[in-house]
Amino acid sequence: MKMAIAFKDVDLNFNLTINQTKLHRVSYKRLFYRTFDKKRFVYSFSFLAIFLFMFQILIDGNSCSNVSTCLSGNCSFEDTHKYPYGIPIGNGSRLPIPGTNQRLPEVLIIGVRKGGTRALLEMLNLHPDIQKVPMEVHFFDRTDRHALGLEWYRHQMPFTFEGQLTVEKSPSYFITPEAPKRVYKMNSSAKLLLIVRDPVVRLLSDFAQIEATRSEWKKKPRSFEDVALLSNGSVNFQYKAIQHPSLGKLAPYLCLAPIYT
Repeated sequence: MKMAIAFKDVDLNFNLTINQTKLHRVSYKRLFYRTFDKKRFVYSFSFLAIFLFMFQILIDGNSCSNVSTCLSGNCSFEDTHKYPYGIPIGNGSRLPIPGTNQRLPEVLIIGVRKGGTRALLEMLNLHPDIQKVPMEVHFFDRTDRHALGLEWYRHQMPFTFEGQLTVEKSPSYFITPEAPKRVYKMNSSAKLLLIVRDPVVRLLSDFAQIEATRSEWKKKPRSFEDVALLSNGSVNFQYKAIQHPSLGKLAPYLCLAPIYT
Protein backbone atom coordinates (compact mmCIF):
# COMPACT_ATOMS: atom_id res chain seq x y z
CA MET A 1 0.00 0.00 0.00
CA LYS A 2 2.75 2.43 0.92
CA MET A 3 4.64 1.61 -2.25
CA ALA A 4 1.59 2.28 -4.40
CA ILE A 5 0.92 5.64 -2.78
CA ALA A 6 4.56 6.66 -2.93
CA PHE A 7 4.77 5.67 -6.58
CA LYS A 8 1.72 7.72 -7.39
CA ASP A 9 3.02 10.81 -5.58
CA VAL A 10 6.45 10.57 -7.20
CA ASP A 11 4.90 10.10 -10.62
CA LEU A 12 2.73 13.19 -10.17
CA ASN A 13 5.63 15.42 -9.10
CA PHE A 14 7.83 14.07 -11.89
CA ASN A 15 5.20 14.85 -14.52
CA LEU A 16 4.83 18.37 -13.18
CA THR A 17 8.58 18.88 -13.31
CA ILE A 18 9.15 17.62 -16.84
CA ASN A 19 6.20 19.60 -18.17
CA GLN A 20 7.40 22.89 -16.72
CA THR A 21 9.87 23.56 -19.51
CA LYS A 22 10.71 22.17 -22.91
CA LEU A 23 14.30 21.73 -21.79
CA HIS A 24 13.33 19.33 -19.05
CA ARG A 25 11.21 17.33 -21.47
CA VAL A 26 14.07 16.99 -23.93
CA SER A 27 16.49 15.99 -21.16
CA TYR A 28 14.08 13.31 -20.04
CA LYS A 29 13.83 11.85 -23.56
CA ARG A 30 17.59 11.81 -23.99
CA LEU A 31 18.02 10.09 -20.65
CA PHE A 32 15.42 7.47 -21.57
CA TYR A 33 16.90 6.57 -24.95
CA ARG A 34 20.42 6.59 -23.57
CA THR A 35 19.60 4.04 -20.85
CA PHE A 36 17.20 1.88 -22.88
CA ASP A 37 19.01 -0.67 -25.04
CA LYS A 38 16.40 -2.34 -27.26
CA LYS A 39 18.64 -5.19 -28.37
CA ARG A 40 19.67 -6.01 -24.79
CA PHE A 41 16.03 -5.98 -23.72
CA VAL A 42 15.04 -8.45 -26.49
CA TYR A 43 17.89 -10.80 -25.60
CA SER A 44 17.00 -10.72 -21.90
CA PHE A 45 13.33 -11.31 -22.56
CA SER A 46 14.08 -14.22 -24.92
CA PHE A 47 16.39 -15.84 -22.39
CA LEU A 48 13.74 -15.55 -19.68
CA ALA A 49 11.07 -17.08 -21.94
CA ILE A 50 13.32 -20.04 -22.83
CA PHE A 51 14.17 -20.60 -19.17
CA LEU A 52 10.50 -20.63 -18.13
CA PHE A 53 9.64 -22.99 -20.99
CA MET A 54 12.37 -25.49 -20.02
CA PHE A 55 11.41 -25.23 -16.36
CA GLN A 56 7.79 -26.08 -17.18
CA ILE A 57 8.91 -29.11 -19.22
CA LEU A 58 10.98 -30.30 -16.25
CA ILE A 59 8.05 -29.92 -13.87
CA ASP A 60 5.65 -31.67 -16.24
CA GLY A 61 8.14 -34.49 -16.71
CA ASN A 62 8.41 -35.08 -12.99
CA SER A 63 4.63 -34.91 -12.68
CA CYS A 64 4.15 -37.46 -15.46
CA SER A 65 6.72 -39.73 -13.82
CA ASN A 66 4.88 -39.54 -10.50
CA VAL A 67 1.54 -40.21 -12.17
CA SER A 68 2.93 -43.18 -14.10
CA THR A 69 4.39 -44.60 -10.90
CA CYS A 70 1.07 -44.27 -9.10
CA LEU A 71 -0.97 -45.74 -11.94
CA SER A 72 1.35 -48.74 -12.01
CA GLY A 73 0.40 -49.46 -8.39
CA ASN A 74 3.64 -48.33 -6.72
CA CYS A 75 2.13 -45.59 -4.58
CA SER A 76 2.71 -44.92 -0.90
CA PHE A 77 0.41 -43.47 1.76
CA GLU A 78 2.01 -40.06 1.15
CA ASP A 79 0.83 -40.10 -2.47
CA THR A 80 -2.80 -39.95 -1.34
CA HIS A 81 -1.97 -36.50 0.04
CA LYS A 82 -0.90 -35.40 -3.45
CA TYR A 83 -3.95 -36.90 -5.18
CA PRO A 84 -6.71 -37.10 -2.53
CA TYR A 85 -9.47 -37.28 -5.16
CA GLY A 86 -7.62 -39.32 -7.77
CA ILE A 87 -4.92 -38.70 -10.35
CA PRO A 88 -5.76 -36.06 -13.00
CA ILE A 89 -5.61 -37.53 -16.50
CA GLY A 90 -6.88 -34.56 -18.51
CA ASN A 91 -10.29 -33.21 -19.56
CA GLY A 92 -11.23 -32.89 -15.89
CA SER A 93 -11.16 -36.67 -15.42
CA ARG A 94 -9.43 -38.46 -12.55
CA LEU A 95 -8.40 -42.03 -11.83
CA PRO A 96 -8.21 -43.39 -8.28
CA ILE A 97 -4.81 -44.59 -7.11
CA PRO A 98 -4.76 -48.41 -7.41
CA GLY A 99 -5.57 -50.02 -4.07
CA THR A 100 -7.45 -47.01 -2.70
CA ASN A 101 -11.12 -46.41 -2.05
CA GLN A 102 -13.39 -43.70 -0.70
CA ARG A 103 -14.27 -44.61 2.86
CA LEU A 104 -16.53 -43.11 5.49
CA PRO A 105 -14.56 -41.18 8.11
CA GLU A 106 -13.48 -42.92 11.28
CA VAL A 107 -12.54 -39.65 12.98
CA LEU A 108 -14.58 -36.45 13.18
CA ILE A 109 -13.42 -33.08 14.48
CA ILE A 110 -16.70 -31.72 15.82
CA GLY A 111 -15.66 -28.37 17.29
CA VAL A 112 -15.60 -25.98 18.76
CA ARG A 113 -15.95 -23.24 16.23
CA LYS A 114 -13.04 -20.75 16.48
CA GLY A 115 -11.21 -23.23 18.67
CA GLY A 116 -8.40 -24.13 16.25
CA THR A 117 -10.10 -27.00 14.41
CA ARG A 118 -8.46 -26.19 11.06
CA ALA A 119 -5.01 -26.11 12.66
CA LEU A 120 -5.67 -29.48 14.31
CA LEU A 121 -6.81 -31.00 11.00
CA GLU A 122 -3.71 -29.77 9.15
CA MET A 123 -1.37 -31.04 11.86
CA LEU A 124 -2.99 -34.47 11.88
CA ASN A 125 -2.72 -34.60 8.10
CA LEU A 126 1.07 -34.41 8.36
CA HIS A 127 1.00 -38.07 9.39
CA PRO A 128 1.01 -40.42 6.36
CA ASP A 129 -1.57 -42.72 8.01
CA ILE A 130 -4.11 -39.89 8.12
CA GLN A 131 -5.99 -38.35 5.20
CA LYS A 132 -7.98 -35.18 5.72
CA VAL A 133 -11.19 -34.14 4.01
CA PRO A 134 -10.16 -30.68 2.70
CA MET A 135 -13.57 -29.01 3.02
CA GLU A 136 -16.29 -29.02 5.66
CA VAL A 137 -18.97 -31.39 4.37
CA HIS A 138 -21.71 -30.49 6.92
CA PHE A 139 -23.38 -33.85 6.46
CA PHE A 140 -24.60 -34.41 10.02
CA ASP A 141 -25.73 -30.85 10.79
CA ARG A 142 -27.64 -30.07 7.58
CA THR A 143 -30.85 -32.01 7.05
CA ASP A 144 -30.82 -31.47 3.28
CA ARG A 145 -27.37 -33.03 2.95
CA HIS A 146 -28.06 -35.82 5.44
CA ALA A 147 -31.11 -36.76 3.37
CA LEU A 148 -28.77 -37.53 0.45
CA GLY A 149 -27.59 -40.62 2.32
CA LEU A 150 -24.33 -42.20 3.44
CA GLU A 151 -23.34 -43.15 -0.09
CA TRP A 152 -23.37 -39.48 -1.10
CA TYR A 153 -21.33 -38.68 2.01
CA ARG A 154 -18.80 -41.39 1.18
CA HIS A 155 -18.27 -39.92 -2.28
CA GLN A 156 -17.22 -36.63 -0.68
CA MET A 157 -14.31 -38.43 0.99
CA PRO A 158 -10.74 -38.63 -0.36
CA PHE A 159 -9.27 -41.90 -1.61
CA THR A 160 -7.34 -43.83 1.04
CA PHE A 161 -5.48 -47.11 1.42
CA GLU A 162 -6.64 -49.77 3.85
CA GLY A 163 -5.26 -48.75 7.22
CA GLN A 164 -5.39 -45.00 6.62
CA LEU A 165 -7.74 -42.92 8.74
CA THR A 166 -10.08 -40.46 7.06
CA VAL A 167 -10.68 -37.34 9.17
CA GLU A 168 -13.52 -34.91 8.51
CA LYS A 169 -13.99 -31.55 10.23
CA SER A 170 -17.24 -29.63 10.64
CA PRO A 171 -17.44 -27.60 13.90
CA SER A 172 -21.22 -27.23 13.54
CA TYR A 173 -21.61 -30.89 14.51
CA PHE A 174 -21.04 -29.93 18.14
CA ILE A 175 -23.95 -27.50 18.32
CA THR A 176 -26.47 -29.41 16.17
CA PRO A 177 -28.96 -31.41 18.31
CA GLU A 178 -29.47 -34.10 15.63
CA ALA A 179 -25.77 -34.63 14.88
CA PRO A 180 -24.81 -37.04 17.73
CA LYS A 181 -27.53 -39.54 16.84
CA ARG A 182 -26.73 -39.34 13.13
CA VAL A 183 -23.02 -39.93 13.73
CA TYR A 184 -23.80 -42.84 16.05
CA LYS A 185 -25.97 -44.49 13.39
CA MET A 186 -23.17 -44.18 10.83
CA ASN A 187 -20.49 -45.62 13.12
CA SER A 188 -20.96 -46.18 16.84
CA SER A 189 -17.17 -46.56 17.18
CA ALA A 190 -16.28 -43.28 15.47
CA LYS A 191 -13.70 -41.13 17.27
CA LEU A 192 -14.79 -37.57 18.03
CA LEU A 193 -12.21 -34.85 18.60
CA LEU A 194 -13.31 -31.72 20.45
CA ILE A 195 -11.22 -28.65 21.25
CA VAL A 196 -12.45 -26.41 24.06
CA ARG A 197 -11.46 -22.80 24.55
CA ASP A 198 -12.06 -20.01 27.04
CA PRO A 199 -15.76 -19.35 26.31
CA VAL A 200 -15.52 -15.56 26.39
CA VAL A 201 -12.49 -15.42 24.08
CA ARG A 202 -14.15 -17.96 21.78
CA LEU A 203 -17.36 -15.92 21.73
CA LEU A 204 -15.54 -12.73 20.76
CA SER A 205 -13.64 -14.54 18.00
CA ASP A 206 -16.87 -16.06 16.71
CA PHE A 207 -18.56 -12.66 16.69
CA ALA A 208 -15.64 -11.10 14.79
CA GLN A 209 -15.86 -13.76 12.07
CA ILE A 210 -19.62 -13.38 11.70
CA GLU A 211 -19.35 -9.61 11.41
CA ALA A 212 -16.58 -9.93 8.82
CA THR A 213 -18.89 -12.13 6.73
CA ARG A 214 -21.78 -9.69 7.17
CA SER A 215 -19.51 -6.88 6.00
CA GLU A 216 -18.68 -8.78 2.80
CA TRP A 217 -22.41 -9.01 2.12
CA LYS A 218 -22.79 -5.25 2.76
CA LYS A 219 -24.95 -5.81 5.82
CA LYS A 220 -25.30 -3.24 8.57
CA PRO A 221 -22.52 -3.57 11.18
CA ARG A 222 -23.46 -4.46 14.76
CA SER A 223 -21.64 -4.03 18.04
CA PHE A 224 -20.97 -6.99 20.31
CA GLU A 225 -23.34 -5.52 22.91
CA ASP A 226 -26.13 -5.41 20.32
CA VAL A 227 -26.17 -9.19 19.95
CA ALA A 228 -24.83 -10.51 23.27
CA LEU A 229 -26.73 -8.31 25.72
CA LEU A 230 -30.37 -7.38 26.23
CA SER A 231 -31.54 -3.80 26.69
CA ASN A 232 -31.42 -4.22 30.49
CA GLY A 233 -27.77 -5.33 30.35
CA SER A 234 -28.35 -9.04 31.01
CA VAL A 235 -26.95 -11.81 28.79
CA ASN A 236 -28.94 -12.59 25.66
CA PHE A 237 -29.25 -16.38 25.83
CA GLN A 238 -31.13 -16.36 22.53
CA TYR A 239 -27.91 -15.40 20.74
CA LYS A 240 -26.82 -18.58 18.95
CA ALA A 241 -23.18 -18.38 19.97
CA ILE A 242 -24.21 -18.40 23.65
CA GLN A 243 -27.31 -20.55 23.95
CA HIS A 244 -26.15 -24.10 23.07
CA PRO A 245 -25.62 -26.47 26.04
CA SER A 246 -24.17 -28.99 23.60
CA LEU A 247 -22.10 -31.39 25.67
CA GLY A 248 -25.14 -32.74 27.51
CA LYS A 249 -26.76 -33.76 24.23
CA LEU A 250 -23.69 -35.79 23.32
CA ALA A 251 -23.58 -37.71 26.60
CA PRO A 252 -25.92 -40.61 25.68
CA TYR A 253 -23.72 -41.49 22.71
CA LEU A 254 -20.30 -41.06 24.28
CA CYS A 255 -17.70 -43.21 25.91
CA LEU A 256 -15.36 -40.45 27.05
CA ALA A 257 -11.65 -40.87 26.40
CA PRO A 258 -9.01 -39.01 28.43
CA ILE A 259 -9.07 -35.24 28.17
CA TYR A 260 -5.81 -33.70 26.95
CA THR A 261 -4.75 -30.18 27.87
